[in-house]
Amino acid sequence: MKIRKAELTDILECVNLSKIKEFETPLGFPSEEYLKESLETGLFFVAEKNNKILGFILGFKLTRKDVYLDLLTVRKEARGKEIGRRLINKFKEELRKQSVKMYFLIAPSFNKSTHSFYRKLGLKEGDEYILFCEKL
Repeated sequence: MKIRKAELTDILECVNLSKIKEFETPLGFPSEEYLKESLETGLFFVAEKNNKILGFILGFKLTRKDVYLDLLTVRKEARGKEIGRRLINKFKEELRKQSVKMYFLIAPSFNKSTHSFYRKLGLKEGDEYILFCEKL
């Protein structure tokens, strides 16, 4: 398996991978257009084996020192094989090259396995940011 920068030819497979409950917003799931734009504006990597995308990670710089990790997913049948960890490690490697000091993400409150995954990687609930929400 290799982890590499996402390419235009990966987009449709990434769109299909992103159709999971955790990624659904009032506007729907991440669109093909959104992911295409992210090739230029985001930090976008895929995990690939035998020409099949097993997972991807996508984040965006908010400031010179802060990055928002927007999407991370791994195919259900490929979970538990360190792919998510390897995607995070590649993401962090790129952030360090760019002198980024912190990244943050938002995890769905209902998804306890996601919370556990991020805690195992050493992430903590943030002190730097507090998430405020209002349903409309």
